[in-house]
Amino acid sequence: MHRLLLGGLAALFLSTACGPTTFGDYPRGAVAVSPAESPSGWTHVEEPGWFSALLPGAPKTTFETIGLQDSHLQVKALSATDGQQVWTWIRYFEVSSVTTMLDTDTLMRAGRDDVLAIGGVRFLRDEPRRAGGPTLDFVCTVAPRSPLDPSDSPMVARVRAYGRTGSSARITFAIAVWPEGTSDEAARAFFAAFRVPG
Repeated sequence: MHRLLLGGLAALFLSTACGPTTFGDYPRGAVAVSPAESPSGWTHVEEPGWFSALLPGAPKTTFETIGLQDSHLQVKALSATDGQQVWTWIRYFEVSSVTTMLDTDTLMRAGRDDVLAIGGVRFLRDEPRRAGGPTLDFVCTVAPRSPLDPSDSPMVARVRAYGRTGSSARITFAIAVWPEGTSDEAARAFFAAFRVPG
């Protein structure tokens, strides 16, 4: 165990000394997708062992990176929208706690900083913490034509993040964006159906 830990530390120091490196992992296969019974037109998605969710349309899968110190963290992302009331994203990744020595708080901060670095996104407030709730829960304003706002009107975004630790840290961000000054009912439906393993 000590040899493995020292090897991980040496690899981390070596990769940092040689320049930016890419690390982190995510499930490689496609998510399970099926029509949702309710709300009408929504889609049920599941990444086994990670989460199950209802999305306001068929999901699009992309692969992204998040900057972390001098490295890049690999992220899998799903996005879906009903085109009018809500735009949703789920971003998730896993990092070995043994080989990187990164803790869940550091990874959460990196994910939060990455969201707040998106053009047009401005932090508004933290939501109160609830027992058994998400690790992070905050609200932002989103300017028109931001990557999180394809419309010509200002929007509001709510971001929730969940973390699980062990030999690896699994981090999942759930994001809902809706037009400012309108009902957040569709966003609340998205968060109400979102589940991560206990």
